[in-house]
Amino acid sequence: MNEPLAAEPAKATVTVIIPTFNRAAVVGRAIRSVLAQTWQDWELIIVDDCSTDGTGRAVRGFSDARIKYIRRDRRRGAGAARNTGICSAQGEYVAFLDDDDEWLPEKLQKELEVFRDSDAEVGFVYSGKILFDERGKVLDLRVETKSGWVHEALLDRHFIGTCSRVMVKKQVLDRVGGFDETLPSCQDLDLWLRLAKVCKVAPVPLCLLRRHMGPDQISARLRNICEGWEQIL
Repeated sequence: MNEPLAAEPAKATVTVIIPTFNRAAVVGRAIRSVLAQTWQDWELIIVDDCSTDGTGRAVRGFSDARIKYIRRDRRRGAGAARNTGICSAQGEYVAFLDDDDEWLPEKLQKELEVFRDSDAEVGFVYSGKILFDERGKVLDLRVETKSGWVHEALLDRHFIGTCSRVMVKKQVLDRVGGFDETLPSCQDLDLWLRLAKVCKVAPVPLCLLRRHMGPDQISARLRNICEGWEQIL
């Protein structure tokens, strides 16, 4: 008599992707902010871009079965690490989180609510953010409200910003491709521009991201930003 086939595990609604490199001291904070989400139907893919500081041990300290750890065999940058995560993503939606940032607990839930309440042409959403300096002092709060077809507005000003603010429909992400790994900076802007050509965007008018600024972030390097803009244009 044939054994009944075991049912495949249900796919998570949201795939969260964290690229990381030598962030053993802070990556746990990002992971804990995912674990604390009010929306719990997620999978978390952490892509280690060949760390040498014990980042892998820090990640393996979390035993949740929804967490998947991928270690690359050579360093290729955050864009390539995010692309590795996208290739493994099973969720209907993909949300990105930088390893030195953290989400507020309702981040995923509020973004999914915006998708639910928007028309089918909305392909990605973005939340507001709170910026902190190295000492934990609040530098700024940023909440944008631009919506709809925003390609020209993005060419005028990069108002969406960091990947940690964004959730994208996986089918739309597959349509435009992932991050351009050749760009020295502004890989996020390049992807948002390509997405904005094929779908609408909707904002979540709440600060749901705590962004921690530091001197080692590529976004703080003016030359890289200028080179990235030049290549995109």
